[in-house]
Amino acid sequence: MVNNITDEELIDLVHENNDEAKEELFNRYKSNIDYLLKKYTNIAKHLNMELTDLYQEGLVSFTDAINSYD
Repeated sequence: MVNNITDEELIDLVHENNDEAKEELFNRYKSNIDYLLKKYTNIAKHLNMELTDLYQEGLVSFTDAINSYD
């Protein structure tokens, strides 16, 4: 149902606490988070950071961006 609507409409649904809309947004932009994780893999290793921690930070940041979008 939610996979045929725009990102803006999905964000409106997320603001109405629609979990399906939030999951669809994550699915649409997961590749961006993965790309950035790969981009910073060497830096993370140099700083002795776990890649899973870096991925979690990306998810938290994406969630914050969705929730604060106006």
